[in-house]
Amino acid sequence: MVRAFYEYPEPLSSFPNPARHVYGSLIGFHRAYLTLPEYKQSQLRVHMTLLDIHPTILARDLCILMLIQQLNAPGMTSVEKAEINATIMYTFACVIMPGYCFDRRVQVQV
Repeated sequence: MVRAFYEYPEPLSSFPNPARHVYGSLIGFHRAYLTLPEYKQSQLRVHMTLLDIHPTILARDLCILMLIQQLNAPGMTSVEKAEINATIMYTFACVIMPGYCFDRRVQVQV
């Protein structure tokens, strides 16, 4: 079963997304984190601010970040991780998604 989640306020042919820089920065911070000594790793804190004129885009980005956070939860099975990864992909790049992704997306709570 495939369900449409919401309409994008911009044309679907282009995916301008300032948050892509945030995702890239998260990757960079993780790589830097891995090079730090263990005593500094526990002290590392990252703070970011996302701004956008479209509240729908901010909501999408917040859901994606919360799904990324869920990937780090203890006790996640490989199936749950695969579902979360698929949900992130469908949320970022598609207008429709499979039902299991929609259900996981709806479970994200702010």
